[in-house]
Amino acid sequence: MSKRGGRLSPKRFKDIRVSTGLTQDAFGKYLGLAKLSVSQFETGFRKPGKQLVLLMSYIELLNDRKRHEFLKVLREIVEKEFVSSSGKVRT
Repeated sequence: MSKRGGRLSPKRFKDIRVSTGLTQDAFGKYLGLAKLSVSQFETGFRKPGKQLVLLMSYIELLNDRKRHEFLKVLREIVEKEFVSSSGKVRT
């Protein structure tokens, strides 16, 4: 892995997202990312950091049922930790 991120090609990033059956917008919400960020990772405009590479690799290894269960839990964590009661993302 490089210092700025892991080895996760834009195609592999997109393939993992597509395997979930989610749109860029929905996938981003599950990960706490904006749709634009997901798009930029998929086109290679931006490179994901180490933590996101690790998370994506984990998602890739899960079978469909486990993947959706994991994403559901991840979404709940993101909403609980980063979204206020007004629906706005906390920073």
